[in-house]
Amino acid sequence: MTPADIADDERRVVEAYNRDDCQSTWRLRDWLETVRASAIADGAAIARPALSDAAPSEELGEWQLKIAALVKRLTTDVPDEPSERTDEQHARWILAHCLDWHRREDKAFWWEFFRLGDLSAEDLLDERAGLSGLRFEAVTGGTARAPIHRYRFPPQETELRGGEGVRAVGGDKLGAVAEISIEEGWVDIKKHGDAVNLHPEALFEHDYIGTEVIAEALVRIGEHAAEHGLEGEGPYQGARDLLLRHGPRVGGQALRFPGEAALKAAIRLMLQLGAGVLPIQGPPGAGKTYTGARMITALVNAGFRVGVTANSHKVIRNLLDSVREAADEVGIDLTCIQKVSDKSPDEPHLRFTTDNAICLSALQGDCRVAGGTGVVLGACRRIPGGRRAFRRRGRTNGARERLSGVTGGKERRSARRSPATESTDQGQSSSWHRGVCTRSHFSWPPNDPR
Repeated sequence: MTPADIADDERRVVEAYNRDDCQSTWRLRDWLETVRASAIADGAAIARPALSDAAPSEELGEWQLKIAALVKRLTTDVPDEPSERTDEQHARWILAHCLDWHRREDKAFWWEFFRLGDLSAEDLLDERAGLSGLRFEAVTGGTARAPIHRYRFPPQETELRGGEGVRAVGGDKLGAVAEISIEEGWVDIKKHGDAVNLHPEALFEHDYIGTEVIAEALVRIGEHAAEHGLEGEGPYQGARDLLLRHGPRVGGQALRFPGEAALKAAIRLMLQLGAGVLPIQGPPGAGKTYTGARMITALVNAGFRVGVTANSHKVIRNLLDSVREAADEVGIDLTCIQKVSDKSPDEPHLRFTTDNAICLSALQGDCRVAGGTGVVLGACRRIPGGRRAFRRRGRTNGARERLSGVTGGKERRSARRSPATESTDQGQSSSWHRGVCTRSHFSWPPNDPR
């Protein structure tokens, strides 16, 4: 649509709305000035706020300049009118506008934090991100330094389901939701060390996850696209295929044969998939986790190492548990490792670590499946050399081996993840973000010059 396409009556409505908005703001300003003048006349000292330096920090300024230059390279030949773009041009336009997504989302995230931090316990009762009317009941587990405290609460609507980082009313750090029963009205909070003796009347969710690694991964994809375009084979195949809306690279096979069960088709396609994407869509309860776990087990049995990523540790853990069940069903001796925020005791066929490097390096040992958020896997660089170079079962080639990965799970508001390209910087992988499977190659360590 161009300005000439806007009807006169629609234009008049918008103009009237804008005029009312400007005039009401102007009159509010005049009224506030009269209130201020009256208060000063009565002896009050009301200084005007000092003007702040509007310039961004040097670090932020450099990042924005870098992004602006890259956006220009990606979009210089892209028409403003979407209908006039080729598929490749439109894909570059989408990628360009993803590059600064995390910085923009950070602003909204912190605005929401300060808003929630200013609310009283009574106000938090009406917030789905909060929980109010808390009454301490007992210590239910944990350690002396990080106990798990149970609180009772009255009936209310809340988005908390377990695993979320939470703050006490006012904004002080409290801990994380270990478990919650909305039906029975209790919540278990695993406390931070400095919050052991803090028993707030209310709390709210606040789970900040740094996204610098993912933002930098998007920039690497953007730089490659600006230099080489999005079409063709090569690095970042999964991301580029997703942006271009290409179908799975399965050698021309049918996505599903007549009478073929969905699970059987998914496993068949996953084992045949070249670098690219295999989306699997379905509502909650449709069996995506069940299917994904058996796809992973089949990949491990075929000699692959698998990376699992999602927006929360809880979602990753849920899939890893399902993988262990699937491996037991077919008699595969499979060990997983998960990168978590707080160290937990190891379990049969599942280890935990708080160290990114240990998590990914374990894939060179006895662990065939590693799980971590996009921050963990985003540190990996793509391995050149193509799909077949690292297929041998049980062997490594230096620090490299063919690695499949799975991303997935329910998207959480606080995680602030980017559009769908965020996890496709990791290469030969079967991924599971709302059922999206991708494959690429990984390299570890990330600073490996090869």
